[in-house]
Amino acid sequence: MKFEISNRKEFVVPKTHRRQKLIRVAIEVLVIVSVLVGTILSLVRFSNFSFEEATEKFLNTVSLREPAYKTAKKTTFEGKIEQLIDGKVLKIVSIEETKEGNFEIKSKEGVIVVIAENKDLEFQARTLQILLAKAKIEKRQVALVDFRFDKLVVRYKR
Repeated sequence: MKFEISNRKEFVVPKTHRRQKLIRVAIEVLVIVSVLVGTILSLVRFSNFSFEEATEKFLNTVSLREPAYKTAKKTTFEGKIEQLIDGKVLKIVSIEETKEGNFEIKSKEGVIVVIAENKDLEFQARTLQILLAKAKIEKRQVALVDFRFDKLVVRYKR
């Protein structure tokens, strides 16, 4: 079997100049921008619109600051508990203050957590998260977690 090289010329797309391509892209961008600006201006002209309100709303949605309703909730200890634990560690059903000044949290999973108000709440939340992760790995179900004492008290379901 012999392979022959054909002397045919293949069709080659003609090269266009780089400058022409750049001019085309620039014209397309200008047309798109002018259409967008015209659309925005026509919408703004016929409605009661202010750029100040729009920029303020935009900055509030993009901002890293927390809204006022969330910061007001943080002031109470219960609000801090909800912020640190609810949805992240447990799904809280109820938070009740005990006679001793501690807080008892009941979760949707059936876990009861007693949190001491006089100890660091963030530390207790992290410890609770670690404890629940460890119990899940060991395939055990936690019934009670008590932070009131120097040593952590944990009861598991049987």
